[in-house]
Amino acid sequence: MIWIEPLRWIDKYAFGMLTLLLGPLVKAFPSNERPAKIEKVLLIKLWAIGDAVLTLPLVRGIRKRYPAARIDILCRKANRPVYEASGDVDGIVELGTVNLAGLFRKYDVCFDTEPFLNLSALIAAFSARWRVGYRNRFRWLFYDRTVGVEADGHTVDKYLEMGRYIDAEGERELVPLRCSEGANKIVERMLGPRLESGTDILVGFCASVGNSVRARQWPKENFRELATRILVEEGNARIILTGTREDAALNEFIRDGRPRILNLSGKAGLEELFCLLAAMTIFISNDTGPMHVAAAQGVPTLGLFGPSSPALWRPYGERNGFLYRGEEVCCLAPCNVPQKGLVRECRLEGDERDICIRSITVDEVYRKYREMAGREKQGDSGKP
Repeated sequence: MIWIEPLRWIDKYAFGMLTLLLGPLVKAFPSNERPAKIEKVLLIKLWAIGDAVLTLPLVRGIRKRYPAARIDILCRKANRPVYEASGDVDGIVELGTVNLAGLFRKYDVCFDTEPFLNLSALIAAFSARWRVGYRNRFRWLFYDRTVGVEADGHTVDKYLEMGRYIDAEGERELVPLRCSEGANKIVERMLGPRLESGTDILVGFCASVGNSVRARQWPKENFRELATRILVEEGNARIILTGTREDAALNEFIRDGRPRILNLSGKAGLEELFCLLAAMTIFISNDTGPMHVAAAQGVPTLGLFGPSSPALWRPYGERNGFLYRGEEVCCLAPCNVPQKGLVRECRLEGDERDICIRSITVDEVYRKYREMAGREKQGDSGKP
């Protein structure tokens, strides 16, 4: 994670200069009409596990419209397992392990789903005769068709809009990630015995966030108090804490020695995580990748939002919900705008720092949990 900022700097200035110089040349010779025959499609997604999950409805739409076409994904090692768990992908090209020269004009169509990276726009223009991407800065010069970056619709819908340019009408629903038999058995051993009647409740927590934006993290004290409320009220509930090895101390603070809370930090790889989240009764998460994975696995998912806009990034689907204070408590919100390359920590100081996420109360989250779990009358899936 320490390389994130240097990579963004390189992309902004070095690759940004290339887009400025080469963009007008590329635009001077546009393809205009899409290929009459689409046999090879490339989709680019170089960042974020959760965002990769959100591209899968587009991939499925392409597969349904062009069942004989080859669909390849250009991604990084970190988000590769998402596409390996998809049944609609033919090949995966991992950035950094392949000579990109081999991609030159290999594809009929390229979908660049990165909203701001200059590198992805350059690769799109290099690899395909006809390209679709985000209308953002000088990057738009490299595409034959574009979609806007404005927060006027969910990211899934933005991707589906891209697909319509080749008549690939994807469904407005997430695509479940496949779980192997081996991974399922590992998860069963992790979770231990379940109640024979099937009435036990597994409440998943993701209390951590990626290192890139700590401002998205709901206070650990709140997660611990929420766990207490759930365990007191739900005698047949267990709480499952997810995260990496680095999150072990955070999750131990939340567990606080209670036997009905299971700390699985670092014990599940991505493939096992897909299976683990599918086993949850409900999932409560910060705005991070596992939130989108749980939603894709059909688990009712509650997302807690601070500096990012839920209009673009909320857990997708009617069964899911979110809590957001944003503009109500901070005049700078939303200040974390990944689609424009703005991924930063809170600019406020003192008692005001991270107020957008800290202003969400335990009472609000618990009430929303009960609504989504069917213990109270359903309300709106947005602000309480």
